[in-house]
Formats: sequence, structure tokens, C-alpha cells
Amino acid sequence: MYDYHRLRRIAEVEFPDIVVSAIILRRRKLRIIIIDSSILDVFLSPDPINRKYAFHWDRSFIDGTIYRHDNIPDGNWKNISTFPKHFHNGGYENVQESYLSDDTGESLREFLLFIRAKLKKTGR
Repeated sequence: MYDYHRLRRIAEVEFPDIVVSAIILRRRKLRIIIIDSSILDVFLSPDPINRKYAFHWDRSFIDGTIYRHDNIPDGNWKNISTFPKHFHNGGYENVQESYLSDDTGESLREFLLFIRAKLKKTGR
């Protein structure tokens, strides 16, 4: 199941203050439940050489926002300097550079740190 077991352990062991649980769904993604009831889905392609990924934090039912780092080469964002890596910051159309690590464990840590900081701002 690629890195999903390792990523689940990182989420649950290193971020217990913001992670309620982490579940591997159908061997296709890791779903992490955050303390505010939002969901972080982690998708990894099976190709270890051309690894595509998406870290998608869905808060649409809380405040209408989504945050997603991915490296899927969407032509709409080819003007982004880190293309194909890009970051949807709060919504689909608000796209910025993504500087997440290429190591999936490190990138999950970086994104969970981002989530922790966002939650702290909202008082969670």
C-alpha cells in the first residue's frame, strides 16, 4: 500500500494534538480525521518513479475552504513557478507555488504543521 502505513503512523504518533484518527481506505488513499471534524485525504500514485500525489484538506462544510498541495500537471496552473507542484490556498481558483518536500513523509509533516497553525488561528 505504498507509504500509507508509514504516513498513518506519522499522523497519529507525531500529531496527536490535531489528528483524531487515520484510516487507509481501499488501499487507495489515507483519510485523516482532524479535531475540528475536517478531513485530510492523502492520495499517492502507485508509480514510484513518476509519483503523483495530492494532500487535500477539506473544510468546505465548516467554512467553505479547501487546501490542496498536488503535483498533478493541470495546464491551468502552468504559469506557477513550481509547476506541476501547486497549492490551492483556500479554494480551487486561488493557486500558488507549492514548496512541499518531495519525500512523502516530510510533505505530510509539513502539511500537518500548516493545519496545526490554521487551527491555532481559529482557536482550536
